[in-house]
Amino acid sequence: VSQSRYNEVTWPFWFQMQFDLGTNPTYSNATRQTSSFQVTNEAAFLLMSISRKSYSYSTAGELAPLQIEIRDRQSSRQFNDRPIPMQMIGIKSRPSVLPTPMLIMPNAFIDVTLSSWLTSSMPTTGSGKFQFSFFGFRVRVEDADKVLGTIFG
Repeated sequence: VSQSRYNEVTWPFWFQMQFDLGTNPTYSNATRQTSSFQVTNEAAFLLMSISRKSYSYSTAGELAPLQIEIRDRQSSRQFNDRPIPMQMIGIKSRPSVLPTPMLIMPNAFIDVTLSSWLTSSMPTTGSGKFQFSFFGFRVRVEDADKVLGTIFG
């Protein structure tokens, strides 16, 4: 099968989301912010990797006691059994590659919740602004078996 034929059924795609917890935030078990993206009806999304960006190297940013939880809104499927510490996710051009790609169907909403694991309050300094990028491939569902066959053999 030629490369141009694959391009008819799959193409690279990114979803990005921003979280802004403010300047010099105080983190505690009440710290929680949710953002989401929707996979449009055009094609499914095969999630391959996740990366993050912190806007400051401080206790409010890069060193923050934060974690994320990824959930499919329609099925309530959670992508991990517990939230992932933010520092375990690759940064910028070195994303965390998922061991198994996750197929997200058209029209699905993915909710990402950023929260703190602290049980008491911790004042911080710096910017509490973050960006997460979800990289993968848009996949036409009617041809999903062909595309997955080229990935998994």
